[in-house]
Amino acid sequence: MRSGNLVISFPDLQQLQFLPEIEKKSQLRFQETVHSECAFGETLSADHFLARYRENSLIISQISQKSEISIAGFLVFKKIPDNTETTLFIEEMSVLPEYAGNRIGEKMIQYMVSIRPEIKSIWLTTFENIPWNAPYYERLGFLQIPFQDCIPEIQKIHQVESSKGLKNRIAMVKYIR
Repeated sequence: MRSGNLVISFPDLQQLQFLPEIEKKSQLRFQETVHSECAFGETLSADHFLARYRENSLIISQISQKSEISIAGFLVFKKIPDNTETTLFIEEMSVLPEYAGNRIGEKMIQYMVSIRPEIKSIWLTTFENIPWNAPYYERLGFLQIPFQDCIPEIQKIHQVESSKGLKNRIAMVKYIR
């Protein structure tokens, strides 16, 4: 997908090495929030990125400026079991702070939908009270769902997040078709 000087695509194997640093820089935005502990939290492992790369469940956004191309962000997702529909879960979406506000996250989600035409819904868990989390996804058409009303796989994800001490998390879903 091309949009001006933005290109969204699957990464090359060599590009995976840059993704943890993008995630770390993106996390730094949390320093001045009630979730400052997330500013220096764990990132996805190299093995996790590699596994999603092999499953075609990892996309990147690249910005071309002058003669350079930089990775501006990434989106990691997985298919989750649901008896009634084909469902994806966004595990992580990170955009470098210097590119925030350019609708890169929205474009990566649109690209994800375009390469997975069979999907009927996209789920995620996020912080309720951080502007670039729940309010952002609401603007993209995601709806908040109480955890007790979520599909079982989302309830399991929430339990894992809670066990890691993450608070003020909510589940959100966007129905596609």
